[in-house]
Amino acid sequence: MARSQIFTPIHGNTALTWTTTYTTTTMTRGNQREQDRAKAQKKAAANKAKPKESNTGLAKRKEADAEALRAKQKKKEEEKAAADAGGGGKK
Repeated sequence: MARSQIFTPIHGNTALTWTTTYTTTTMTRGNQREQDRAKAQKKAAANKAKPKESNTGLAKRKEADAEALRAKQKKKEEEKAAADAGGGGKK
């Protein structure tokens, strides 16, 4: 906690006198910490609900993706070969 002095003038009949008032200040973050904590808990709960993929399932999916990519590349090469041969394939 920080402590600061505030000097305020008091106008009297004869002379100007000063009084000292002490105030205390605290630094706050508002409710940002609570909002971040709730957001993190919500995200953790969402990730926990997702089923984990096994290594065999992951390998099968990668192989299927690779096979689809190879088929796509083969089709693209065939179209290019047909266009080069004057077959008028798609561009």
